[in-house]
Amino acid sequence: VHPLTTSSVTYIVQRYEVMMAFFYLAALYTFLRGCQDGERPRRWFAATLIAACLGAGCKEVMVSLPVALVILDGILVGGTWRETFRQRGRFHAAAFATIAIASLLLAMNNVSFRSEYTYRWDEVTPLRYLLVQCEVLLRYLWLTVWPVDLCLDYYWPIAPVGVRDILALGTIGATGLFVLAGLCRRSALVLPGALFFV
Repeated sequence: VHPLTTSSVTYIVQRYEVMMAFFYLAALYTFLRGCQDGERPRRWFAATLIAACLGAGCKEVMVSLPVALVILDGILVGGTWRETFRQRGRFHAAAFATIAIASLLLAMNNVSFRSEYTYRWDEVTPLRYLLVQCEVLLRYLWLTVWPVDLCLDYYWPIAPVGVRDILALGTIGATGLFVLAGLCRRSALVLPGALFFV
């Protein structure tokens, strides 16, 4: 219902985004239910893997799910990170196998994501692209809190490196270090940040 994501509903080819989000959330839900169910956890874990596979067929972002499951397990369920892998290591290995399935699906479809009208990709260095993405992330985070001046295509220009780019990289980097430190301590406070970075 957030206006930032209305393109997922009004822009018909974005239906894969909605389907992927549904299966992502279904996988997180069924995994937590499996951890709580002392009698039949395998059914829930099987449902998690099925949702992961279906989501991988919708959009490649689903490949982040196994990492999100490990973080969720380590912070909310397991006693320590070591116990997390000792108790459910085989399940997590199976979840990581969904990355291979997603890669196979993309390779079979021979998907190309290059836009012919937006940028000249041969002129964009990886560092420049990273700096632009940091600025984009901060803009979208701001729009989730204050959704003003929304549009369908923001067209981020690839301009020479500026102060805004460096500040954005510093902000994202500092936040990432804070989240990493919280993960090491298994603090539930950093869970939203950790899932954001995943």
